[in-house]
Amino acid sequence: MKKVVFANIEAERLKKGMSKTDLAQSAGITPRTYYNYICGIAPIPSKVLLVFSKTLNCSVDHLLS
Repeated sequence: MKKVVFANIEAERLKKGMSKTDLAQSAGITPRTYYNYICGIAPIPSKVLLVFSKTLNCSVDHLLS
């Protein structure tokens, strides 16, 4: 597995007790696409960031920092 670039997304997902698949499905993406986003392989679209933010109940700024 590549290094996680967006560690706060992973940390918040774990705090909520969600699986990677659960968070991916909430945003309408595949688990593979989710992996590509958090590892920095592909840029995260703003609409997906907004869903992550709402689902994880935290700011986009926090998720990206």
